[in-house]
Amino acid sequence: MKCYCCGEVILNEAIQIMTDEIVSILADNRPTIYLFGSVALDDFQLGWSDIDIAILTEREITEQQADILVGLRQAMFERYPGNPYFRLFEGGNRDGYTEAKGAFIKEIIGKARDII
Repeated sequence: MKCYCCGEVILNEAIQIMTDEIVSILADNRPTIYLFGSVALDDFQLGWSDIDIAILTEREITEQQADILVGLRQAMFERYPGNPYFRLFEGGNRDGYTEAKGAFIKEIIGKARDII
């Protein structure tokens, strides 16, 4: 049983909540979000792993959006106190989706292969 009042959310739910928040913040930028690293490779270990995400946007994000994203991990941790997952999110953003997508995906795949 999950208790949302004290922040107990399973990993997949935490990822969905975080990505929903990111999409909401960046809706005008048409974001594409990629999950990579140990979670994507089914090797996540609580207490050891982080949760890696990459965000590609079609348009440059605003300074205000960047500030919100920088504080998002802490905001989610405060919204779900005691949750072990929200503090583990690590991410990055690249705008110019059409230019960067191919190179960025190759970079992510290369890192995943290095881990395997």
